[in-house]
Amino acid sequence: MACGSGHILLSAARSLALEIAKVQTDEEQPNPVAIRKAMKDVVRNCIYGVDKNPLAIELCKIALWLEAYNPENRLTF
Repeated sequence: MACGSGHILLSAARSLALEIAKVQTDEEQPNPVAIRKAMKDVVRNCIYGVDKNPLAIELCKIALWLEAYNPENRLTF
């Protein structure tokens, strides 16, 4: 499946990040900071996509980057 604008990959990353945050915090409803930290780890290590269109790839990367952005860290990762 092509990554397109990243909606499917973003949804997968959100699901994974929530589950990872639950394990890391040992809470059923982890706080947003824990989820965002887990999201950064998920985007960095677990999410992969391909597409023939280079513009779609860039759009997907930006969508994932915005979702994993943490104001306490550098802008790039």
